[in-house]
Amino acid sequence: MHVLLYTLFIQLIGILYLVWRGGQAVPRGWWRRSLRGVLLADLLFVLVVVLLRHQLSSDLLTFSIVFVCSWAFVLLYIVPLALLINGGRLLYKRITGQTLRARLGDTVYQRAKWVLFFVTVAISALILMYGYQQAATPHMVEHKVELTKPLGADREHLRVLFVSDLHFSETIGRPFAERLLELYKKTEPDLMLVGGDIFDYYPDPAYLDSIPEIMQQITPPLGCYYVLGNHEYRSDMAKKKAWIKLVGGTLLVDSIATPGGAVTLIGRDDYTQSERASLSELIGQIPQESQQLPRILFEHQPRQLYSLASNGIDLALYGHTHDGQIFPFSLLVRAYYPIAHGFTERYGTPVYVSSGYGAAGPAMRLFTNSEVAVFDLYSTSK
Repeated sequence: MHVLLYTLFIQLIGILYLVWRGGQAVPRGWWRRSLRGVLLADLLFVLVVVLLRHQLSSDLLTFSIVFVCSWAFVLLYIVPLALLINGGRLLYKRITGQTLRARLGDTVYQRAKWVLFFVTVAISALILMYGYQQAATPHMVEHKVELTKPLGADREHLRVLFVSDLHFSETIGRPFAERLLELYKKTEPDLMLVGGDIFDYYPDPAYLDSIPEIMQQITPPLGCYYVLGNHEYRSDMAKKKAWIKLVGGTLLVDSIATPGGAVTLIGRDDYTQSERASLSELIGQIPQESQQLPRILFEHQPRQLYSLASNGIDLALYGHTHDGQIFPFSLLVRAYYPIAHGFTERYGTPVYVSSGYGAAGPAMRLFTNSEVAVFDLYSTSK
């Protein structure tokens, strides 16, 4: 529920500013008092939700998270717009020595404020609709990878479906599981990899609404493998591991697997765990008979990329970043991570960082995409 604390901070700043300056967008008297009253009531509601979140019913908590977080994301755009409008008004006065009210007259000035108010409301609605649509319609990206090592089991081709950051929660539920099942059936992969942050916080929502039964229908021939993300360590790890087993997944925590004898999977624990094994230690665990197989590393966070080539990694898959999920956070994420999203080559190794399938907080994305990735692996040495 960290997201509620973050949104509380955003709303505390944003709403107080709108109470101070935004109220001037409507006439004095009843209209202005009503607008400010609604804004302050919303802030009070956020405080109550944060304080009583553990006592709320599941349905009420879901509604509260959607409402609180959605409004907070809208504030990220509305407050700068209000600042821009107010700054323009002050700049006009400074340049001309005359206020806009004096220039336009009271009637036209008031009409202009009403227009700006309703335009702002319309923009808010459009932001919400666009954000939820982006999260609800995952993109499918496809990449062809030419391997320098031969695939095992006399294979010439291996199709891998990679998805990260499911974030099952009060707001990411059955519809997202159903869409993932549809994408699985459409792509028909040989192998599926899940790159961590399966759960947003608590595991309980992932057990509801027949989500396990839906996920159990994802049965690629060579299996479905999972690694842990930082969100898995936030609560009830035992129940989260039990869910992965329930849906037919195999969890790799600093361990090796060779599904179908085709490739070597290296599943690393999350970067936040100080006791996790180094990549070279994991390479040392590869059985002798699997040493010549292509090596696919998958873990949650795109860190320590410099160690890929020296350990003979043929494909590295990551998640975690969400590509920022909400603009302008995407700019910060892209500045922080060497690879925030996409498929590229780093230190001679093909690397892919997913923008994620689900979302942290409400099921909303603004100017980023929800996605799954399909990799068609071919061996050039045969």
